[in-house]
Amino acid sequence: MGRLSGAKLKTILPEVIAGVLVVAVVGVFTWAWQQLPRPVLRIRVEPAHKAAHTWHQALNRDLDDADWSAARKGFERQLGAVVLYEELRRRGSVDADRTEYQLSIRNNSRDEVRLRNLVAIRLRGHPPIRRAFVQSPTAGSRTATLLLFDLDEPEADAWEGKLEYGISRLGGAPYFDRGGEFVLARGETEPLLIHAEISNGFVEWVLRLSWEHKGIARSTLIYDADGSPFRTTASVAGYDAYWGTGVMASPDNPLRSYNPATGV
Repeated sequence: MGRLSGAKLKTILPEVIAGVLVVAVVGVFTWAWQQLPRPVLRIRVEPAHKAAHTWHQALNRDLDDADWSAARKGFERQLGAVVLYEELRRRGSVDADRTEYQLSIRNNSRDEVRLRNLVAIRLRGHPPIRRAFVQSPTAGSRTATLLLFDLDEPEADAWEGKLEYGISRLGGAPYFDRGGEFVLARGETEPLLIHAEISNGFVEWVLRLSWEHKGIARSTLIYDADGSPFRTTASVAGYDAYWGTGVMASPDNPLRSYNPATGV
């Protein structure tokens, strides 16, 4: 192998130095990023139209042109009622009868995390919403552990649920009172399906998760996907208007008015 001439060396030396500096800088930034404190738990909240088979929404107004436009857009794009749901929620609709969310709780730490308890806490109460009721079946699936909450209680414990011809409670006591817990190894994610029902009034509420990491007890409040409290209103005996999507839908009529007594 011949020796590099002085001129050639002068030409390539800046490139070599630049390459070494780039590698060094990337290494420093990678090390620094790894040292940054990260939350032990990463909690993701998936809204009802992705987690549930059916969603119900209540409004303090009847449907208007913007709602119909969203419903038609969803039908034309073969998205079902997803676009309508998002439009209703954006403009202030509230879960009626029940709220269903999928929680994905991931352990970001190198150490084991134990999920010890989960309760629903009422923050504020209001009169129920009475103007309009909108419902839609969806294609969601229930593959996670189902936890039930009774929002008529100020602080509701989690009961394990079973889906079979409706939803029913399992066991003679709340899930965590029976010794139930979820243990997450490093990088593990636990999916939980939250099903909260109410029969009186309209409440804003949050979930409080109690967990343990390195022998230290901690707690985290969980809010809706937009960072606000969950909101659920009881269904009333007579809304002014009932609307639904389903097999009768068409591009011109993606929603239909129906009688709740007969379903048609």
